[in-house]
Amino acid sequence: MAKIEASAPGGAAIGETQRLVEALRAAIGQCDEAERRTSFGLYERWRAHLDIHVCAGGSVVSSDAIGGLDRDRGYVPAEEVARGRAREGEAARRQKETAQELDLVQSRVGALGHELRAAESQRGEFRREVAAQRRTTNEWWQWHLARLPRYTEELEGLHQAEAFASSLVAAVEEGQQRLRQGRLEQEEAQLELTRDRPGSERGDGGEVPATRRGVRAAAA
Repeated sequence: MAKIEASAPGGAAIGETQRLVEALRAAIGQCDEAERRTSFGLYERWRAHLDIHVCAGGSVVSSDAIGGLDRDRGYVPAEEVARGRAREGEAARRQKETAQELDLVQSRVGALGHELRAAESQRGEFRREVAAQRRTTNEWWQWHLARLPRYTEELEGLHQAEAFASSLVAAVEEGQQRLRQGRLEQEEAQLELTRDRPGSERGDGGEVPATRRGVRAAAA
């Protein structure tokens, strides 16, 4: 009886120990599960970050295995991608500026082309005007050259008319001179007749008559 009572507390201690061992095992299992889940979550986050870092496009996340992440497979660091995107943005900006400059140059070329076409049209108009003036000048010269014999004949007739007019003027002047000479001779004859008469040489006052003075003045 005493032996049984003495062993009862020992069995209770063993049961408590076993319970504690089971509880410890359960706690260890929970810790392992928590650690596994935590490690897997960290691993998953690491894979996602790695996928973003190497710009894998989700291939690292979708596959449980990580192969060679080299440039030949298209994997590059995110820093290089950022630099590439920056260079791409700069190239796009320069391309936009170049396109704007090209548009401006094309606009200027269009304006110059319009001015050139206007200048060509004006030059063509000038050429037509010059050709028309040349035709008019040639026609004028041809018209006058065709009438040159007539002009020569008319000029010769004019010269002859001028010579005839000059001869007429000379004849008229000669006739007038002869008329004046005849009048002078007639007056001198009358003067001689008057002088031959007795008492007609001088007047009562002893002066030469007025008729004789007029004849002498005319003769002078």
